[in-house]
Parts: sequence; C-alpha cells; structure tokens
Amino acid sequence: MACAQTGSGKTAAFCFPIISGIMRQQSVQKPRGSRTVFPLALILSPTRELLSRIHVEARKFAYQTGVKVVFLPWRD
Repeated sequence: MACAQTGSGKTAAFCFPIISGIMRQQSVQKPRGSRTVFPLALILSPTRELLSRIHVEARKFAYQTGVKVVFLPWRD
C-alpha cells in the first residue's frame, strides 16, 4: 500500500502509464468510422471522495491527449 505525503505524485505514478499506454494503443489501432466505445482502464478506490480527487487529476493529465476520463460513482 502506498503511504506518502500529499502532493508526492502517487496519482501521477499510476495515471501516466495508463494514459500513455492508451495513447500508444490508439495510435496503432485507429479504425476509421468505428463508434464502439468501451473502457480501456479501470481505477478502483476505497472511497468516493478519493475517487473524485483521482478523477480530477486524471482529467488534467489526459488534457488534449484524446483520452477520455470518466467518473462513475457508486451509491451507498
């Protein structure tokens, strides 16, 4: 389990490789006219609040990359 100070880059440490891998995959396989959409990665979090913070950061990291970051909160 990761245990480090706030702002030390824990979220970036797992988001950057995910986004980079998706970008690499998209550049290799880019079918024309394809509209099928499906998840390419899934990030799980123990709390909704943490997931929300991860979502905000992941959207910043994915800005102008063509990677769409989606937040799907669960209900208690």
